[in-house]
Amino acid sequence: MLDVRALHELEQLISRPDYTANSAVQKRVANLQKKLWGKDSLKRKKPQKIRVTLNGKLVLEGTAEEIAARSVYSKNRIWTMAKNNAFDRYGKQYEYLKEKEDEGCGT
Repeated sequence: MLDVRALHELEQLISRPDYTANSAVQKRVANLQKKLWGKDSLKRKKPQKIRVTLNGKLVLEGTAEEIAARSVYSKNRIWTMAKNNAFDRYGKQYEYLKEKEDEGCGT
């Protein structure tokens, strides 16, 4: 949840005409931004890979956008089918690829 007081203070600091020239104000703005939105929240998530199989054989593998470019379905429909491990009308199954787990040495 956003801190309303911090957000209000941030708005006031940014609207000042000397915002870009005053280094103390810039530091305070940076601290408020970090407090409000966090350091990691600005990173974008990497798109998950989706596997399309037909009768157990791999047909396509890639992101929803890549598959949508070669398919009759939209990327939103592909996301939904992958989330539900669903089959389409042609018998193809859509599923998310699992993250590779650390492989042990076998002992």
